Parts: sequence; C-alpha cells; structure tokens
Amino acid sequence: MVDGRKKLKMRGIKLICKEGVETKVYVVEPLGRDMLVSAKLGDLMIKVLTPPPFKANMGDRVRLSFKLDKIMLFDKKTEKSLLLS
Repeated sequence: MVDGRKKLKMRGIKLICKEGVETKVYVVEPLGRDMLVSAKLGDLMIKVLTPPPFKANMGDRVRLSFKLDKIMLFDKKTEKSLLLS
C-alpha cells in the first residue's frame, strides 16, 4: 500500500543488505513458503514477499531494492494501472 488511493504490487521489491533504500521492519508474518514483511519507509508502509529464512525482527533496519520494470502501481478504488496510459 502506498497511500489511501494507490496500491503497489510486491513483486518489484526485494529486501537486501548492501544496497537500496534504508527502511525499518514493522511486522514479519510467515505465509507458508514465504514471509510477508511490512516495512516503514517515511510515511509509507511497504509490504514485501520474501522467501525464508528472513532474519530481521520488528524495529530492525533493512534495505529495499526496487526493480522498476517489475513494479505495478494501481489506483486502489478503480484498480486501474497508474503506470499505463
């Protein structure tokens, strides 16, 4: 979720250690074979699917890397892409 009107698909985001934008882990939820990590980036809550083992805990600092060619941004209300015209 980006804000009240926009939604960001998680496939274009990776949690990594050495590069990317620093953020703080908010919640780590096991979802079967993956982990759903909620991270706070400024005022935004970013949710990322990552394979286990994910070793960070709530409050830890991690880095997010964005694959721009994989990110999909949608209007939450209409579910229409905000990146395609």
